[in-house]
Amino acid sequence: MILCTKSGIAVTTIERTLIDCALTYSLQDVLPMFDSALRLELTTKDAILQECDSLRRDAGRVLRALHYDSADARSENGGEFECRAVIIEAGFMVPELQVEFNIDGRIKRVDFVHQMAPVPPTCGRHTAGGVGSEA
Repeated sequence: MILCTKSGIAVTTIERTLIDCALTYSLQDVLPMFDSALRLELTTKDAILQECDSLRRDAGRVLRALHYDSADARSENGGEFECRAVIIEAGFMVPELQVEFNIDGRIKRVDFVHQMAPVPPTCGRHTAGGVGSEA
């Protein structure tokens, strides 16, 4: 185990701490830790994977936290972390985060989006003759 020193005390590295947490706790609990460490640039996904390579145990839970960009520095708050973990654990498609849309000349940003088809977003109405359209 690689140790570093903080204020004269030997502690595990950020990478090892994240790995230990991922091996102990659920994705819902550790995803905020991974997201925060990445957003604050305390580590990188590559550094975490390098530390995993030095272990002599199954790091599958760590890989799951990093897979499909589940650990993502764009998450901004605890609700987003937890919601995204639930989406991932339920087997749904991983959403894009913090996507901006130009709606009537105003930039709007959403926490999550699934861009499944090239359809322009609408606010409060449906297109192509659907409910609420003017067609």
